[in-house]
Amino acid sequence: RRAQRTVRLRTRAGLVVVAGDLPWAAPGIDLGSAHPTSRAVEDIATGRAAIAAIARNAGAVVTCVNAGMEQSSPAALPVFADLANPAISVGHALEAGVAVATAVAESCDVVAVGALGLGVESAATVLVQHRWPALASLVAPTDASWLARCQSAGSSLDATAQLQAWPIAVLAGILLASAAYQVPVLLDGAATLAAAGLACELAPDAVQALIATQRGGGPALLAAWAQL
Repeated sequence: RRAQRTVRLRTRAGLVVVAGDLPWAAPGIDLGSAHPTSRAVEDIATGRAAIAAIARNAGAVVTCVNAGMEQSSPAALPVFADLANPAISVGHALEAGVAVATAVAESCDVVAVGALGLGVESAATVLVQHRWPALASLVAPTDASWLARCQSAGSSLDATAQLQAWPIAVLAGILLASAAYQVPVLLDGAATLAAAGLACELAPDAVQALIATQRGGGPALLAAWAQL
């Protein structure tokens, strides 16, 4: 009787963390090495952060991307030399994300993405409301004033540009390119949901490559996850 053999295929995983601080969310003082975004990136890069330990145990390759950190870090791959440069645009940010995904796709079969930085979560929540106007009744009062920043925007692309939410645009570029390379992407959190909304507005079929890993974030985000 012929023995049966099970062949196990190894999945090469990657984790991409996009870090950036929105200009209008800056604290107004130079925090230096104590800047929370810079410290978070350092903790991820050095393995001190919990997410880094999880990635290490899974054998995942971790990539930190500097998409406009107020205090830059050598631990993050720079995609913008200077976010305050007026030449920076949402198109530039999308292209930067595509470049990151192209590099990651060469060594990974599945990618998890996330974002951090001052103002990123607030901007993401606003972009979710803008992308799905039917969720307006679920907007928290603290988010209503932020929504006014992009009320005149006709598309998610325009809204992202008005908010100068470049980290989210970089994430969207990563999602678009990963979908094109047929690399599944794991989404987690408001920033990745906002990026997914932007990516799917530009290329609706990209949703086929996206996997939501959690459904937290309040009523508005829960409803947005369901629509996506």
